[in-house]
Amino acid sequence: MREKREILQRKIYDENGKLQYTIIPNYKKTDYFMSKDEIRFYKVLILIVNEIKKMYNINLQIFSQVAINRIIKQNNQREKELEKDIFCRSLDFVLYDLNKDEIFCCIELDGIEHKNNIEKIEKDRILDNALKNIYKLIRINVSEKYEITEIINKIIK
Repeated sequence: MREKREILQRKIYDENGKLQYTIIPNYKKTDYFMSKDEIRFYKVLILIVNEIKKMYNINLQIFSQVAINRIIKQNNQREKELEKDIFCRSLDFVLYDLNKDEIFCCIELDGIEHKNNIEKIEKDRILDNALKNIYKLIRINVSEKYEITEIINKIIK
């Protein structure tokens, strides 16, 4: 039987330098924590949060890759399929108001696949419905250049 895991062997030697055994870990680190688009937007979001603090005296903290099950919980136990559709996902960014100790808004960064992929469109619809009336969800289209004032207005309004 061929090993399906990527082999990242760690050799264990005894005190005489003789190989005792080899460990093949079950896990390895991922190639990236956030996509390149998310990292680029995150850097812009830092500027936006600083501007909001200056302009509106709202002290926001940015959290990224927030598990949805950390900010909402299921209210209808009969709808078990909701659990698998929502709670295994994460939000790209959550802005937390440090003055009020509450979530200010959630931000999803939408690439081209959010317009062309039927599965992504359906997952976005489910997420929109899950957060509706609980948290403000702002959708930002991936771009090479972001209009800071426009995004500030979306966050504040």
